[in-house]
Amino acid sequence: TMNNNKGAVSEKAKLASGKWLLSDTGDLVISNVNRYDTGKYTCFGREDGDSIVSRSELVVNYFDTSKATGPESTEVVVGDSVTLSCAVPASYPPAKVTMYRQREPSEEQHVVQNSTRHTVRQDNTRLELVIENVTLSDSADYYCTSTNEVEVEEARPWKPYTSSVGHLTVRGSKPSAVYHDSEVSGDVGSTVVITVVAEGEPVPTGQWFRSGDRAVYSEPGRFEMKLDQQDYPRLNYSLTIHDLSQADHQAEYYLRLSNPLASVYTPRTEVLVNHLTCQARKLEEITVNVGEPVLLRCPGPVSVHPDKSDRWIYDESSSSLIGSLERNGTSIATDSVRREDEGEYVCETANTANRDTCRYVFSLTVTGEEEMESEDETELDEETAPEDMSEETAPEDISEEPEEPQKKPCKTSHKKMNKKCLEEQWLEKGCINEEGSTTTGAKSCGYLSKRCSKEEKGKPCCKALFCWGRKLSDDFPGADMLPLKQEGKEKTKKERCQSSYKKMNRNCLKERWEERECAGEKGATNIDSYSCGNWSKRCEAEGSKNKTCCKAIYCWGTKLTDDFPDY
Repeated sequence: TMNNNKGAVSEKAKLASGKWLLSDTGDLVISNVNRYDTGKYTCFGREDGDSIVSRSELVVNYFDTSKATGPESTEVVVGDSVTLSCAVPASYPPAKVTMYRQREPSEEQHVVQNSTRHTVRQDNTRLELVIENVTLSDSADYYCTSTNEVEVEEARPWKPYTSSVGHLTVRGSKPSAVYHDSEVSGDVGSTVVITVVAEGEPVPTGQWFRSGDRAVYSEPGRFEMKLDQQDYPRLNYSLTIHDLSQADHQAEYYLRLSNPLASVYTPRTEVLVNHLTCQARKLEEITVNVGEPVLLRCPGPVSVHPDKSDRWIYDESSSSLIGSLERNGTSIATDSVRREDEGEYVCETANTANRDTCRYVFSLTVTGEEEMESEDETELDEETAPEDMSEETAPEDISEEPEEPQKKPCKTSHKKMNKKCLEEQWLEKGCINEEGSTTTGAKSCGYLSKRCSKEEKGKPCCKALFCWGRKLSDDFPGADMLPLKQEGKEKTKKERCQSSYKKMNRNCLKERWEERECAGEKGATNIDSYSCGNWSKRCEAEGSKNKTCCKAIYCWGTKLTDDFPDY
């Protein structure tokens, strides 16, 4: 009887299958051997009454590729993990299996081996390649080869097996910002949201930073960060800042986007906080004498955003500054203060965005008494010319007989004299040789006439005559009647002009306008709301521009004649 590890082989089975044949000599003949015939065989018999047992082992060399397969094609994203596997052939001895990678058809295939990110493992049925943290370089074709290299005498060697090809597709892109807020603004205590729209695959992580490369983290009631993937592949990153303070003004925030392919920083977003920080000084007391100039300048705020506006508040019913004051928003000024100008002046500075305000109070005290003129010498405003009583407009004082004209007597008041009378007085008092008689300073003509009547001296009277004469005619009293210089020479036309634009007549101002070629200076006639005195000070400052001086000349010129400089 012959048995193997699968059970007894009966005579009937031998005859029926024809696969196993037991010869008379006790040999077992197995035809068409396959891998399932592998096993241990035992022969039982008797000889001369004794039992005989014989054992043999059959090992079948085989290489069955019928169920072998290659890797399946797979698509992953950068940074993922993936497993590629091959079903290996049934083989004895076990087949030698190798996985290959080929990125391009023209590229040589490479054996996949264990590395930091790649792990190859195999058992009797499968070979697996595990790739951690996939990169774009892992995109390739993958396949397996299997061999059974055992050689059997008089048998053909097994043909190597190559599996089907599977392609690994790795998707991914570097992070990039497609939109960001250039600036956001809000009031103190409010909330603002900074938005960045980005793309990238895999989805980039985001880390917010503030000016100075300081990382920003979530903080209840202060910072809140979100990532919205609803519009994927567009990714919306947001940073919400609560409870804005002035310390946040002009702070810059930016986002670092990172995925396995790259890290990039977005452009910066500036946070602007609407605010108004006032000066510590709230009250300023100013004491001046009657007739002195006054400048009230509204203190600028320590800090303001986005912009400010100024307005002055005072009792217009009792203050003459309503007429004499020059307003330009930040300051008010007068060249000659009066007693009735005394009082409080409030400058109110407001934020144009949220109307926060600062209030500064100026307490103006005016000391001294004004020198009043006689009834017929009421002081005129310097910018207002007296009644035109020049020779051209004076009433006719010629009688019916032209050969015997009747001269009309001169008035006693300088103010009411015509040009000829003023010139006669100029000659009679010897003003032609009186040094300084053409310098009137900032005093009004009426004030100078009052001094003349009190002191009865030559120079004060000459000054009064010159002042009233220039109101009637720019060339009063004529080049031949001007005071001589010490060396006895006549002053040139240029020397007769005052050094201050404010004191110049319109002819001198026109000369300066032409000397500086102001007609070709763009914007020279745009004096905004600044006073003439302000422009003069800016002109006199070191390093001033020609345009600034042209503005000063134009400002003073238009006070003398509306059509300056083309009168």
